[in-house]
Amino acid sequence: MKNKSFWLDKCKLPEFKSLEEDISTQVCIIGGGITGITTAYYLSKKGFDVVLIEKDELASKTTGHTTGKVTVQHGLFYKYLLDTYGVTYTEKYLNANLKAINNIKTIIDNEKISCDFEEKTSYVFSNNPQKYKEIEDEVNICKKLDLKASFVKDIGILGNIQGAIKLENQYQFNPIKYLDGLCKCLINNGVKIYENSQVLNYKKNNGKFILDVNTYSGKYKIIADKIITATRYPIFNFPGMFFIKEYQELEYVLCAEVTPNLNNFRNVFVNR
Repeated sequence: MKNKSFWLDKCKLPEFKSLEEDISTQVCIIGGGITGITTAYYLSKKGFDVVLIEKDELASKTTGHTTGKVTVQHGLFYKYLLDTYGVTYTEKYLNANLKAINNIKTIIDNEKISCDFEEKTSYVFSNNPQKYKEIEDEVNICKKLDLKASFVKDIGILGNIQGAIKLENQYQFNPIKYLDGLCKCLINNGVKIYENSQVLNYKKNNGKFILDVNTYSGKYKIIADKIITATRYPIFNFPGMFFIKEYQELEYVLCAEVTPNLNNFRNVFVNR
């Protein structure tokens, strides 16, 4: 049986036609997920002429299958950053995440986007006794970073928990509802959006980027002053050689009907 995204199964973004002619723009953004759409939003607010192009449908890949959590907590990560890069780098990473959350809140407020944005408590837990010390260390580091973190052994929904990081003042939202609101802003700001239009390659000529785009109806060109790649995977091998540096990660979200004494299940995030 094919797995369905909860978000995409319940919500639907506007549909956009494929590219049908050669066009020119100041900025061409390749990739119609949350990164590309957000970038288009900010640039269009600054008055730039923007084209957003997507190989399939908007938010149909990583963004449409996300957990929906908006947090600064990403597994046992801050100890790794501290041990590997030091205090200054770790603080910069945290501050960037805090700023990103605040930016999302600001966009939702300013644009009046209804997307089920709610403050929640986030948990990272393990039932592996060998992880006990790692979780304790992570909690201590989070506290030193002035996060509202604590070590707990009961998260209210599962037994046999060796330990968990409880992190307050985190958030969740419906990413598709959020992007639906952003897409309406893009349209109002004059952004041109094309779906089912795949960028095959590009070249630079006289300071302009020339993109070759393949669609169901034929091949066309986009001429842009600047291009931004916001795709799921790097689509250009050079420069950077990013295709040999990338790796995949997978997270699971559990959705279940629970008994009355576990009603607080709906008020937590569970990450493994």
